[in-house]
Amino acid sequence: GKIVTWIVTAGMLLSLVSCGQNSAYHPGLQSLGADILNGDDSMQATGAGGAVASTGTQGTDAGMTKDGGTARHTDASGGGLYLLASQKQQGVCYTQDGYYYLPGQPESLSDGSYGSRLMYMDFATLQEVYLCSNAGCNHNSADCQALCLYDEFPPFTALLFVYQDALWILSREGEDNSMYVDSTESVSLGSKMKEMESVLYRMNLDGTNRRKVHTFEQNVAVEDLVLGDEEGIYVVEKEVAAKQEGTHTYYTSMSRRLVRVKPDTGQETQVCSLDIGDGIQWNILGGYGNELLLSGTDYGRAYTQEEYYDDDTYKTLLENSVEIYASLDLDSGQKTERYRIYNREENCDRLVGHTLYVSSREGGGIKAIDLDTGAERTVCVAEGNYYYIWDVVGDKLCCKDQSWDSTFYYIDMNTGTVSHSPLVNLSLGWSLEFKAVLDQDVLVVYDYDAVASGFGGYEIKRFQYGLISKEDLVAGNGNYRKIQMVGRGE
Repeated sequence: GKIVTWIVTAGMLLSLVSCGQNSAYHPGLQSLGADILNGDDSMQATGAGGAVASTGTQGTDAGMTKDGGTARHTDASGGGLYLLASQKQQGVCYTQDGYYYLPGQPESLSDGSYGSRLMYMDFATLQEVYLCSNAGCNHNSADCQALCLYDEFPPFTALLFVYQDALWILSREGEDNSMYVDSTESVSLGSKMKEMESVLYRMNLDGTNRRKVHTFEQNVAVEDLVLGDEEGIYVVEKEVAAKQEGTHTYYTSMSRRLVRVKPDTGQETQVCSLDIGDGIQWNILGGYGNELLLSGTDYGRAYTQEEYYDDDTYKTLLENSVEIYASLDLDSGQKTERYRIYNREENCDRLVGHTLYVSSREGGGIKAIDLDTGAERTVCVAEGNYYYIWDVVGDKLCCKDQSWDSTFYYIDMNTGTVSHSPLVNLSLGWSLEFKAVLDQDVLVVYDYDAVASGFGGYEIKRFQYGLISKEDLVAGNGNYRKIQMVGRGE
């Protein structure tokens, strides 16, 4: 298989990013870690202070959805909207029984075509297998049940999720909410946008009976977000418009809307428009009850595309902006502000159930906002320190402190008690990679088969997965139950 080279500084790959709400789509501020920090639709870093993150970490939240699928948060009420898949977990999902992933790097097949094979890690047997039950299959040809052909499933953009006891894949072309290209590139990019087509597939949990459920309109882009409830599967559609300014062509999204797809018939219905018309670009963090939780940056004034894409001007805009969190009722279409915070310093957030957690470098602590009642409480005070919310493990927020070393701090969401775990990757000392948070255990990448390649880089030939109890993880006891790997892991 392919080998990816990871370049590290001080033991792990770090990338400095200016983290305004829109910086994940801001070419002048984007760097290797930007999508990790800002692209996740349930966790983001905001504010002018910047942030640091390691690559390769897939965030997960505590618990599972009511139908066993992976989710960015758990709806404690057992009903309403919940997040099924997002940008940060492309190509992966899990149940309490096992972990699915679609490798992003396609491989050459026996007939000369390219594709990736769905992989499955069985938690009971601690064994990884190809998601294929065809006897005698060598998993290298088009008749392999696990195979996802390159032409049908573009690499790095497919969203994998479990819903109503089935495995689903949203195959989609990559897209940005806003971007710009030199005018010399605009024709080819514009042509590609017109050819975009997204398809929703369903299969049994063992990979059998794969079929198309719904094909979206060809000229419509589908964002990297999937929500679900009892009524169906929800995605965000949008159209992409081009505008020429000077030597640049700017592409921006328009006519954004939330649509629902019925899982049995594939029928698509528009739920509501996301063009709220208040001058703020709203992003969906997740869902709770019958409402979407939105976040958006209020810059306090109108600005031009040229200002937005200029590094210095945008930095000034960001430093004087406010981050606003609001709920959008899907029945009435009413938007209600829930919380706001200045972006003078770095902030980050996390939605867990019906509670929004916000951490600020300026305030030095973490607040919890009950989205049903509006009540605010202080989870912990950390004067002179800043906790970046990295993940959620059970009833604890998994955080990095401002030192940004490879270890994690765990903050009890109820008591505010802070504990420090020294566990890191065994071979390279990088941070653990969290892949799935189960009822009792956490699936992590705790080791690498890596070879130094010079200049501080490593060739990682295999990612070693293992299960560890939540108690051992928080306490720093490295009692990993090793997964017997077949593939490279990613």
